Amino acid sequence: MFIALAAVFVLVTAVVFHVFLAQGQLQLDRIDNEIDAARQQYEQNRFAVATAGSPQRIIEEAQRLGLVIPAEAPTYIPVPGAKAPDADPAGSVSTLGDWKQVKASTGASAP
Repeated sequence: MFIALAAVFVLVTAVVFHVFLAQGQLQLDRIDNEIDAARQQYEQNRFAVATAGSPQRIIEEAQRLGLVIPAEAPTYIPVPGAKAPDADPAGSVSTLGDWKQVKASTGASAP
């Protein structure tokens, strides 16, 4: 009689243990699916941000808004209280003095 009760106890314990394992596995599978969905959404968001920040899209958006590339070099406007840019005595290329030469060296076409 004792052996039969012990065998039943062992079997019931094994079934209960198996049920807990199965519940834990189901929860892990659900969490894994949520992680996969979040990872996919993250990659889509990264792609959207990269696309929105691409130089070509920014140029297209600027043109759509009516912005154009200036024909003249940018003009330095002194701001009261701000430090003026240092003059280059050696005569090297600067963005203010030789704008078209600087633009040509970056690969952009000069206006």
